[in-house]
Amino acid sequence: MSTTPFIRPYNPSTDYISVLNVFCKTLPPTLATEPAASLCAYLYCIPYLHLSPQTCFVLDNGASAGAGEAVGYIIGTEGSEGFVRGWRGGYMGFVLGGDGDGDGVVEMLRRGDGEGDGDDAVGWIARAFHEPEEALLFKGIPGFLEEYPAHFHIDILPTHQRRGLGAKLLTAFLQKIKDLGATGCHVVPTASNVDARRFYEREGFRVYPVVLDGGVSGEVGRTRDGTVVLVKKL
Repeated sequence: MSTTPFIRPYNPSTDYISVLNVFCKTLPPTLATEPAASLCAYLYCIPYLHLSPQTCFVLDNGASAGAGEAVGYIIGTEGSEGFVRGWRGGYMGFVLGGDGDGDGVVEMLRRGDGEGDGDDAVGWIARAFHEPEEALLFKGIPGFLEEYPAHFHIDILPTHQRRGLGAKLLTAFLQKIKDLGATGCHVVPTASNVDARRFYEREGFRVYPVVLDGGVSGEVGRTRDGTVVLVKKL
């Protein structure tokens, strides 16, 4: 029986585990082992599912007459400033107020330092959980979030890549956030991810035309941490 993948809204009651599975399976090798993978999920995946499920979409594998399994997703928010307020006002308590996950990951987040792990990346992720403003609010760029308030993350399992499905996920997300009042959107891939940049540029994104790293790279849109800021008006 052939299956046809399709895009549908994220369903919190049935899609949570499969979305986390996609997230972990598409992490770069440097972050794919524990505890980094679980820590990354608390930073780049779970907050969107918790705070803004209405702006999340999944790529369904089409294996069921109803809803099948998610083999890709786009998760994001129409407003980064409100998202950070929700992170501080509810998400942190949701994560840190529980009994833990049995693997020490939540305890690392409670400490906020990754102490005892011996991995600088783990420590950075644990600290970043407590400082969402640093990554999401673009404090050094006046007016940026007024112009491009929305942002997102998109991942698809290798079995379903290069089939035009990423563009369909992005189209669904952009239409949703536009309906919710967003006037622009930004995404921040690593500068070395040439394929991702080409994809976003095909979909109408452009490099933010401002020097962001003090001129170190000699390029506009490049940040000091090795990423590039891409933007699109809606």
